[in-house]
Amino acid sequence: MRAAAVLAILSMAVGAPAQAAQDWTKLCAEVGHFAALVAAARDAGHSATEATARVRQILALSPILTPAVADEITRQVYAKSAWNMEQAEKAMRAKCLTPPPSETVIASRPAISGLTPIKLNVGVNTVERATADGSDLEITLAWKNDGHGRGHDVFAAVVPGAGTVAMPDGNELVDDPAGDLDMRRSVRFARGQVDSAAALLLLTATREPHGQTDYRVFRLVPDRTGYRFAPLLEQRLALHYCNADVALSAASGLPLRASYRGLRTATGCPAPTPNS
Repeated sequence: MRAAAVLAILSMAVGAPAQAAQDWTKLCAEVGHFAALVAAARDAGHSATEATARVRQILALSPILTPAVADEITRQVYAKSAWNMEQAEKAMRAKCLTPPPSETVIASRPAISGLTPIKLNVGVNTVERATADGSDLEITLAWKNDGHGRGHDVFAAVVPGAGTVAMPDGNELVDDPAGDLDMRRSVRFARGQVDSAAALLLLTATREPHGQTDYRVFRLVPDRTGYRFAPLLEQRLALHYCNADVALSAASGLPLRASYRGLRTATGCPAPTPNS
């Protein structure tokens, strides 16, 4: 998790009116240069207030680097007394170049609402009036046996008369059951609305073992060769999940599928014992 001080710098910079016209790389180079000179003033025995004032007199700063932003950069440099000029420059420039993922997601997040799951049976499933022009969508669900009691669901889709629908990974998409208790990749289809417009959606949740889970939403759209599921939303979930089905339901609001066989806890993980 990023420190609150870093968020302060970025939120102040993002809020500045002139930001759209700025080159972000150049701006972050200015942040690094400012930090280096502050480190030099600190090492010369100046107070933080004196350092900020002296460096602001030396440099012609972008309007985005307001006094409040400059004060925050100085505070961080003074908090890291072991940083020399070069280390301060590199560290602060790197922080500037890496904005918080959560802010990026929120800023561009489409309004997805009214999700209704599409129930699939093994074989060909017809979803009526799935496209903007009223065409049907045929989703095929097949089972791939991997042996040793393991296997995967395989999803493919066709718009009759327009051909195969491109999935995120090609012409087919597979889930990853791993086992009944630790689903690694969940795949669901749903109807819904995107910014108040009707949409046919593909949703996935993919988790790394003992790691984080990524939730993605794709929308059925036409393209030059027919139709494809185009990326609409990508979000890294904050909680640790032990089952991708649970993660997908938590992120989307869809109910767990009827075939769910994992632990029925908020995260799909075993409930903590009273002494844990």
